[in-house]
Amino acid sequence: MNIPGYVDVEDLLQIMLSDDQQYKVQLQSGDWANILPTKNMQLRVDKQAVVANKVVPKEWEDAIVDTMQWNYSKWHCK
Repeated sequence: MNIPGYVDVEDLLQIMLSDDQQYKVQLQSGDWANILPTKNMQLRVDKQAVVANKVVPKEWEDAIVDTMQWNYSKWHCK
C-alpha cells in the first residue's frame, strides 16, 4: 500500500488489527500477516483535554500542538 500523507493512528490500528485479508500480506509459507501500510503517522491532540487534565505544566500550554506527526523508520518482518 502506498498511502500519501499522514494517517491517523486510530485508522492504522483498525487496519493492523483487522482480520480482513485485504489488509494483510501473504507470506511465502501461505500464512497471512498484518501489515503497517504506511510509515507516516499522526495523532490528533485535544488541547482542551490536555489543559483540563493538567497533563503539561501551565507554562507549556502554548506549545501544545493540534497534531503530532512522525515517520516510523524501520520495517520488521518476522
